[in-house]
Parts: sequence; C-alpha cells; structure tokens
Amino acid sequence: MRQEHYEANNTRQLLNEQINTYRDKSHYNKVHSPYLHRSKERSYDFNASDASSNSPLITVVTSQSNIDNYGNVGTIRISTTGNNKIFSKVTKNTYSNDTTNWHLGRLSKAKVTHNAANTPSITRTSSFTYNSDGLLKSETIAPNTNKSLTTTYEYDSFGNKTKSTITGSGIVSRSTSVEYSTDGKFPVKTTNALGPLKPKPLIPKQAMF
Repeated sequence: MRQEHYEANNTRQLLNEQINTYRDKSHYNKVHSPYLHRSKERSYDFNASDASSNSPLITVVTSQSNIDNYGNVGTIRISTTGNNKIFSKVTKNTYSNDTTNWHLGRLSKAKVTHNAANTPSITRTSSFTYNSDGLLKSETIAPNTNKSLTTTYEYDSFGNKTKSTITGSGIVSRSTSVEYSTDGKFPVKTTNALGPLKPKPLIPKQAMF
C-alpha cells in the first residue's frame, strides 16, 4: 500500500511518501492475521528547485518480525538514513503468554540496541514480572548489573495501583502510596517520600468518567 503527500500548488511537488508491506500470520492453520511487516517512508525537501531530481532528505524503514501466535511482535528494526548517515534501532521483545489464566502478551524482557556509524553501539535491557492477576509486579532497568533500577507495584482488590517502590544500587529506596475511596473509584490520599500530597479537588460531574 502506497501513500503520497504533495505540495498544494501547481507544481504538485512530492513532500512525503510511504510504502507499506503486509504479511499474513497463520495461527494453528486456522486463524490468519495480517500485520505490517515493512514500512518505508521518504521525506523530501520542500524548497527543492528541481522536483524531478529531488532526493529524499530522510528515509525511515521499519520492519516487524518474529510474530508469535498471539500477535505479539518479537523484533522491530528501524533504520533512519539522512545527510549521508545511517542510524538504526533494534528492539527485541520476549513475551509471556499464560494460556491457563489467559494472561497474554505480558512483556517479560525488552532489549533495545542503538547503532550509528563510527560510534559504539548502545544496548539497554529491561525485565518485567507480573502477579497472579496478570498485573505488572515489577520492572527492572539494566537487570543483573551494578546500575539496575527496580520499581515494584502493589494493588488493591479493585486493581488500583496503591504503592510503587523504587530500589537500586547506591540509591535510597523511596515509595509512593495512594489510598482510594471505599468503592475503589477515587484516590483520596497520596503520600510520597516527602510526606502526604495535597489532594486535587474532585469535580462530581468529571468523577463520573
């Protein structure tokens, strides 16, 4: 599928174009799900004097692969080209699909790598855990390193997030807690490491939403 955008005058100069390629993911030979496999987008110079020879200022190519049976994207590659330079970003995701409790698409690990010419690559990794209800229990940045940072979460019986605690190497643990009304609809008190926070006034009509 192709999309094009032109300048709104007599020259009809091409400003942007995008070409999308779709593929089909078959699940157990019964269910077929189309997904965006590759997208190529080019942006052109608005002030170019010769539209016929106008080359792209920026070209961005995005591809998705390693799709699991539940539609989760395992690998995302983004390549950006401009000013004779190429930059790339590769994201590799690992998912947990609990079919017993039907907790699907829970991201358990994400690894993101940035690459640029003549520059060492930079990789960031994060990991995630979930409680028995499938809610996010913890997220850790740079796990298994001396720079790891972990945030853990607690919930009430309504599923409201009532407490978050940040811990890490070389830092003081700090928490933020939220108390809700007895029906679990509205936060009534928030406390962080500095103490209670002044609650915002609740407008009844807005509270319905």
